[in-house]
Amino acid sequence: SAAEAKDSPLLTSRTLSVLSARCVSLAIVTPTNLPVRSKYEVPEPGSDVVLVNERNDVLARVVPSTTPLSAGPVEQMVQAELDTRENEAKAALEAANEKIKQKDLDGATALLTQIWEQRCVVPDVARKAAKTLKKIGHPVEVGDLRDWDGRLPDLSPATASEIVRAMDAGLAAERDGKIGEARRLYTAAMRIDPNDPTPIRFLGELQRHEIGDWIQARALFTRVTAMPADPISRAVALHGLGKMTIHEGRYAEGLGLFQQSLEAFPLPLTYRNLAVYWNSEKDHAKAHAYVTKAIALDPDDEYNQIFAATYYVELGRPDEAQAIADRYEAMLSASYNLAVSKQGTSCNSVTETTINIRSGAPSGGYNTIIVLDSTKTPLSAVVPGGLSVTTLGNKLSNFAARSEIKGVIFDVAGDGRVSTLKAQANNNAA
Repeated sequence: SAAEAKDSPLLTSRTLSVLSARCVSLAIVTPTNLPVRSKYEVPEPGSDVVLVNERNDVLARVVPSTTPLSAGPVEQMVQAELDTRENEAKAALEAANEKIKQKDLDGATALLTQIWEQRCVVPDVARKAAKTLKKIGHPVEVGDLRDWDGRLPDLSPATASEIVRAMDAGLAAERDGKIGEARRLYTAAMRIDPNDPTPIRFLGELQRHEIGDWIQARALFTRVTAMPADPISRAVALHGLGKMTIHEGRYAEGLGLFQQSLEAFPLPLTYRNLAVYWNSEKDHAKAHAYVTKAIALDPDDEYNQIFAATYYVELGRPDEAQAIADRYEAMLSASYNLAVSKQGTSCNSVTETTINIRSGAPSGGYNTIIVLDSTKTPLSAVVPGGLSVTTLGNKLSNFAARSEIKGVIFDVAGDGRVSTLKAQANNNAA
């Protein structure tokens, strides 16, 4: 069933996640897909795990003895097949080296090329084959493997247990808003096994999205793209690089990285940020199409629902937007998304300025300053679509008063520095 599949331990297996970097994909065959179940002799009702090759030949099978299906036997099955492939590739590499000694360069080239074509499955041996091909005058484009040191993740049970424990604690800390603790735990997991891309991409995304250290984030994401990473880690890294690149004003390059991210693995996050980009470009139809794609991937995802609510207002469905906003009001991590960038080179009279709002904000030991401009966001008005924001002031006050927020509302409408910047913006309207 769909519920069983969603809760399957196969989806949370570190070993299977790591091995997916070697072109091992997981596909679910539904109970109603009778032709496929018949082809691979999977009983109905019932479930097996069948390992097939690129020609759809059955290589191995796990028949579950318990419910839910344990990940262990599946991990062993996949690892055994990859070990077989790697041993075959090593034997072919030795044979190629012998042919080189015998001056049979054509025979060696043929064997080395076959190994290189299996580079996703046997990246370490393929990397060595590429070096040998270059030496005998038949170089290949190594791409992302150029900067990889040849080391693969440690899949020993002890290392896996230690990393999973650190990552689970880090994720819990991040969800609780304990960003410093999350960074410490993700860093610890990364040090346990520097060749596992998952802790690296979690730390990179934390640096990008929560901490705002884009120098560190870019270095971490680039590190992921330079190793044989699982599709999700690679997609997250490419998305993060694309997001930062767009904010730096290199729009075409950033959109290209978004596309590479989708090709690695389609993430709702990437579709949502494509929607943000095209909405900023005033192409609302394209933006809404990307929102629809994000929701189609995971209709129950909280971020997808919150994101869609912002478009419901424009579509004249304010009641639905309000219901979603009320449902997720306490979800701080989805409360805002703010970015500012200078576009083009024609705004010569514009001075790029950063304002430290604390220099004008009220004092009193607050943990949070909620900034608004009441000339742009009046607390008694109706926004397009008919959604009343008369209660915005009360909601902000209640939010600021929460013990974990301990905040104060700071209206910058009367701040001369802000007025100067708004005048610059008005004088350079697009």
